[in-house]
Amino acid sequence: MPTQYEISINPTSAKGDILSHDGSSRIRIATGTNGQILTASSSAGLLWKTFSTSADSDVALIADVTTTSSLSIYTISSIPQTYQDLKLLVISDSSADTGSIRVSLESTQGTNHHEVQVRQANNGTVSATYATGVSYFNLDSGMQNLVKAFNDVDIFDYASTDKFKTVLHRTGNYLEGYGTNHYGSGYYANTTAVSTIVLRGNGPTMDSGARFILYGIKRSS
Repeated sequence: MPTQYEISINPTSAKGDILSHDGSSRIRIATGTNGQILTASSSAGLLWKTFSTSADSDVALIADVTTTSSLSIYTISSIPQTYQDLKLLVISDSSADTGSIRVSLESTQGTNHHEVQVRQANNGTVSATYATGVSYFNLDSGMQNLVKAFNDVDIFDYASTDKFKTVLHRTGNYLEGYGTNHYGSGYYANTTAVSTIVLRGNGPTMDSGARFILYGIKRSS
C-alpha cells in the first residue's frame, strides 16, 4: 500500500496511467479508451480524444455522388462549416457535341460571381475572357460528347463571414481530336458562408454517370 508521500510523488496507480502536472501539482491521467489519441489542450494540459476522420483530418470527404440519370442541375447542400477551403471535382460528359458546367455558390446565385478565364483552344491558340457580376463560374467545355471532362474547383475561405471567397478552377478535356485546357480565377463577392453549391449544365444536360466529389480542407494555422 503506497504512502501519501509516495502517491504525491507518483499518483499513477493503474496500467496505462500517465504522470502529468496541472500547474500546481502532479496528477494522474488515466488511459483512454481504445482508438483514442493523446492531444495537447490549453486548458487541461493533456487530453485523450476520440479521432474523427471527418472532423479532425486535414482533408475529409464531404460528398461523392455518381448520378444514375441525365440531369441539368445538381445541388450539394448542408456543407459543414468546419474547414477553411473546399475542393470540388466534377467528372462529366454530354451526348451533345459541347457544353459547359456552371458552378454557383449558394442557390440564390445573384450577381456575385466574378472571374477571368484563360483558354487554350484545340488549335493551340490562347485567349482570355472575363465576366463580372454574373450568377456562376463557368467551367468552359466542362462536358464533351463521349469524352469525360475533368473539372477541378478550389473555393478558399468558404466558411468565412468577413471576407469574399477566392475561386480557382481548371478544366481538361479532349475536343475535336485535341486536348484542351481552361483556367479560371475569380471571387464570390459575398461575406456569407457558403453552405450550398449548385451545378448546372449550360446547354446540354449532364449525362448519367456524372460524378461530383467534394472535399473539405484544413490549413495549418
